[in-house]
Amino acid sequence: MNSLRISAVAIVLCAASACASSTQSPGSSTGSTGQSGSSGAGSGTGTSGATGGAGATGASASGNSGATGGAGAGGGASGASGTSGSTGNSGASGATGAASSGATGNGGGNSGASGAAGNSGASGTTGNSGGASNSGASGASGASSGVGDGGSPNGDGAAGGGGCAGLPLCDDFESDTANMPPNGWTVVMGCDPATTQNPNGTMDGPAAGGGILVGIDATQAHSGTNSLRVVGGDSCGYYAVNTAAFTSDAALGTQTYARMWARFSEAPPSSHNGFLSMNTTSMASHQPDLLRLGFQNDVIEWNWYGTDSTLPDTDSAGAAQSVAPMANTWVCIEFHIDATTGNIEFWYNGASVTTPGLSWNGTAAAYQTGWTGGGWKSGIAPTSLGLGWGSFNGVMMTTWFDDVALGTSRIGCN
Repeated sequence: MNSLRISAVAIVLCAASACASSTQSPGSSTGSTGQSGSSGAGSGTGTSGATGGAGATGASASGNSGATGGAGAGGGASGASGTSGSTGNSGASGATGAASSGATGNGGGNSGASGAAGNSGASGTTGNSGGASNSGASGASGASSGVGDGGSPNGDGAAGGGGCAGLPLCDDFESDTANMPPNGWTVVMGCDPATTQNPNGTMDGPAAGGGILVGIDATQAHSGTNSLRVVGGDSCGYYAVNTAAFTSDAALGTQTYARMWARFSEAPPSSHNGFLSMNTTSMASHQPDLLRLGFQNDVIEWNWYGTDSTLPDTDSAGAAQSVAPMANTWVCIEFHIDATTGNIEFWYNGASVTTPGLSWNGTAAAYQTGWTGGGWKSGIAPTSLGLGWGSFNGVMMTTWFDDVALGTSRIGCN
């Protein structure tokens, strides 16, 4: 069980012996054809509603037509003589005081998917133009549509498995390219990676059946169309590793909450293998100690690399207090690591209560005796998140991950 190492590309380090790893302007009685505002999805949002198109003929006299309201920003100024509605870019004018066209769009979703309720032109009170035209509607889902970009400093935006925009890590892999490595992650290729000095080492090359060993899969996803896929791995593991969530201005500090959706090609094996590995601030000799999550005894188990301690115990009593994902089924995994106490909370598939065997409060239950004294300790914090597969006993697996998030409070699966 002590065979996983993470390579020192930036995160996962190797030792000699082992490797882990949105102003409204009142509408005139004229401006009857101001079609704009109807789809102003809000500035900075996606393509639909992005062009409030018309507003083009708010030409009737004195038709305070909201001449040239800024893009998606709502009915413009007066535009006396009603001639100004002519340039209603992006729902900007709405010739009849196209009111708040998409003014409240919460950017982040393609095809207007975000604009929060995007009531574009909602109050173009006359001329029936844009009146209450909820284009850019469905905007409320912008935060969770899984298609937005830029919602997080370290990811693709608001991940579809639960809103996470603005968190230290929020990645649904939707802006990534199929059959390419994931953006913002470092790929670590096992015990013997290819380098300039070692050109014959393991490379992230073609995988049997298509794609690459550690890359984006556009054929399988929990939400949207993309996921991160890792095919196989040696005893040090093939991993995609993120460190930015731990080092950015929005860094996690002492409280790390994780949420991810995972899918495994096989049911959990009885032998020890891993699908998650985190470097920590604790050092054992010259190499990092690792907190790992994987399979053993046909269930999910925690493993502390330094002492080879497991949580829960690797026996029938421990297994009964853990969980076992079904093969080829998406499951939601959440956990909380408290670096001030060393406590761990673990939730499975959005449960309101923790999974007993995989949670630790400092006092061992009968099925947790192996963690006492040798497991996770207070004062130790993770410094990276690696997702993939470490085959410590020769068992191969293909793993998929989607809607991955890290924060300082529970994120949730929905």
